[in-house]
Amino acid sequence: MTLNLRGDQKKIAQIKAVYEDYKAASLSYLDESGIYTPGFVWGCGDVSSEVVLIGEAPGKDEVETGIPFAGKAGSILNRFIELASCKREDMFITNTIKYRLSRPRAGSLPTMIPVYDNKSLSNRPASSKEIALASSYLREELLILSPRYIVTLGNTPLRAIFMSFFPDEKVKTVGDFHGNISKLPGFNDTYLYPVFHPASLIYNPAAEPLYTEDLIKLGSFL
Repeated sequence: MTLNLRGDQKKIAQIKAVYEDYKAASLSYLDESGIYTPGFVWGCGDVSSEVVLIGEAPGKDEVETGIPFAGKAGSILNRFIELASCKREDMFITNTIKYRLSRPRAGSLPTMIPVYDNKSLSNRPASSKEIALASSYLREELLILSPRYIVTLGNTPLRAIFMSFFPDEKVKTVGDFHGNISKLPGFNDTYLYPVFHPASLIYNPAAEPLYTEDLIKLGSFL
């Protein structure tokens, strides 16, 4: 398992164990469901960082590089991180689901063994079962990291957070909750701050002013 982690070695060992358990559980589910995946991408950064960013799942570029937010959405994220007066290298970045949410691209031919290369796959939404499975391991990861701020990017990580930390509350969407900060139970002093996923700006550039406002507001907290 290749990990791009730095900092406290005890935390790194604990996170590695969580990732190994998650991979075993996920592979069992994927074998049963017949859903294709070309590989796992783990969290990266300083395990003692005060800020953790959580995305949905890696895409084609992330699988190829082994780094979360390495593609076009990552370029947008890097630009907006600067608005929060932060540097990417000072954050810990992870995903809710740590394998590519993929299916065979239309027209691709299956092999005798149902494995496809990364380029012959297209993206798909996360299933409720995948989010529920990932949420328990994400909770363990966050409790080990114990950051000051948890920033969810998009609806999937926000949904996973609600499953893990607010099980009795109705799940809010980013549209309902973005730009609002709230204390996260289970920690001494950790806060949740949801924002839109940077990929949403690819499809909806008109949302950029709102996204900018939320990131500047995050910078004021930091």
